[in-house]
Amino acid sequence: MLGRTLILLIAVVAALAAAESDVEVLDMLCSESGFEGAVTVATSGTDGDLVYWTVNVPYLDIDGAPKMGQGRLIVRRKELASGHCVPLFFHCHYEKHLGGARKWCRRGWAVATVHVGFEDGEYPLETSVGDSVNLNKAIVQWARRVPFVDRARVHMDGASQGGFMALTMAAENFPVAACTADVPVINWAFSLSYAEANKPVSGYPGTPPAESPMPILRAVSELADEKMHSIPVLGCYGVFGADLTSDAWYLVSPISFVDLITCPVLIQVATGDMLVPHSQVTSRFPRPIDPELFPKGYQRDFASLTLNEKARRTLEEIVGGDNIRFHLLPLPEGIHEFTRAAIVGQAPMPKGGPENIDRPWDPTRQWNVAIFDEGPPLPHSGHTRYSWACSPDGFVATYKQAPLPVDLLTPSKLDRVLQRYMGELANVPMLADGAPANRLNYPRLEKLDAVTGLLDYASTSRAHAKHLARVYRKGRRKPFGHRTSVGELCRVRERLLLALGA
Repeated sequence: MLGRTLILLIAVVAALAAAESDVEVLDMLCSESGFEGAVTVATSGTDGDLVYWTVNVPYLDIDGAPKMGQGRLIVRRKELASGHCVPLFFHCHYEKHLGGARKWCRRGWAVATVHVGFEDGEYPLETSVGDSVNLNKAIVQWARRVPFVDRARVHMDGASQGGFMALTMAAENFPVAACTADVPVINWAFSLSYAEANKPVSGYPGTPPAESPMPILRAVSELADEKMHSIPVLGCYGVFGADLTSDAWYLVSPISFVDLITCPVLIQVATGDMLVPHSQVTSRFPRPIDPELFPKGYQRDFASLTLNEKARRTLEEIVGGDNIRFHLLPLPEGIHEFTRAAIVGQAPMPKGGPENIDRPWDPTRQWNVAIFDEGPPLPHSGHTRYSWACSPDGFVATYKQAPLPVDLLTPSKLDRVLQRYMGELANVPMLADGAPANRLNYPRLEKLDAVTGLLDYASTSRAHAKHLARVYRKGRRKPFGHRTSVGELCRVRERLLLALGA
């Protein structure tokens, strides 16, 4: 009896100590206050070795009006207790839940992500080409203000529309150490025209996805609408209009701002992708479909479907052959092909699968593309025809440790950072109502983030500081005077922090 009592007492003491520890850990992240755009903590908690905070993130939407979204920051106790700043792994557009974040947290990252309120619909998944860009930018800027985050070690990551967002965030933020984008939409002019052309043969909108000859393509076709019905937000046409010849669809696409993406990039595509055909990345590795398997009228040709002339170029053509390398991956042993019955829920998904492959890449090239060579897609395919296990572990780990290269700052990149500081972005797409889309956060926060990013870069080494001064001197935007220096940028940042009350 005494033994049981002692065990119970020890358990109670341990629980109280853990509770006190949790309170201390959760208090390491506080709400901001006193300025426009201040982020506040909504909830916090722990899950095993993870600590997380859900935060309310004010931002300006595509019309420039105030709006509220939510984000989440997840980090392991071990990193918080280390006393060192933690590098940031930002998962774009789609939410990275605790289970998925745990892998990266256990590799020493703090994971930031959008938090979507599916339960009450208060914080829906925003339109990727619309308000989601602005919300993701606001979350990145906030995460870079968190005291225990390493601002110079930011990795952008995402898949599908999240892959588009990862490339967009890599272009709009500085410094960014590296970017991984799986099956990304890099050419909206082609992608939307492809979806639009195949709406009739997929049975959209009347035919339920499970009864469609192309069930997954049918399900995602609502993106190319004025308003989506599965999520209470605008569709792509509701943001930029339905004219697929419009420059808006080129300007919103990563192919239009490749020069602003200066970090190493690892993209993954598949020849069997029915949703984002790899022809927008390269014209190489064609895998012609069997027309007998597809409904009559199915279209897939990149050139004829891309109605905007500026967008009728592949990523390879824009980047240039010397700066991009393709890695063709054959089907590994043990891989399973997805059946139509499994896709529509009439049969279980295959169990097991191949061993994980570390995604190949060449450190001498800025752009790497891993291509899953699956042959042509089948009508029921999604992003892949087979059940791959292939992750970018080596790439992510390398750039988590590698020093920021001096050439991360280019004239184009500096000009974009200074555009943000001055509140005058160039090359913004026009909305459906003819007004320019707003892509800026609250002015003082944009200024603070722009200056802080330049200082983070310049503080890397004397060579970085000299390069910044040289590129600034040759540029045409001079918000800090004819010349600038680390000392001047420090003074500008101090004035901004004072104005924010920080």
